[in-house]
Amino acid sequence: MAGQAVKSVIWALKQRVFANVRRRFNNRKGSARFVCGDLERLEELLSNAAAAQIEFEFIAVQPGLRKAGLPADLGNVLAAASDHLVRGGFRPLRVMASA
Repeated sequence: MAGQAVKSVIWALKQRVFANVRRRFNNRKGSARFVCGDLERLEELLSNAAAAQIEFEFIAVQPGLRKAGLPADLGNVLAAASDHLVRGGFRPLRVMASA
């Protein structure tokens, strides 16, 4: 899961985000929808936003993981992944687990 979070950095470009959303809307008619706004509004927001205005957050979800029984080596891997993200200008990695 930590590796997936680190690999997700390639998606942290507004051009890639928009291209992926546009592809999903154009290739899968009816299977995707906006709760508020539309594709044109998203394009307008992204094109007017400076890079520093957009924050990406990476969240690793592992339902079987428990904070109380987290092995030290896994904690170290998660800390290293979080450090990698922070050094890249992103927020620290968030981990969602069972308890």
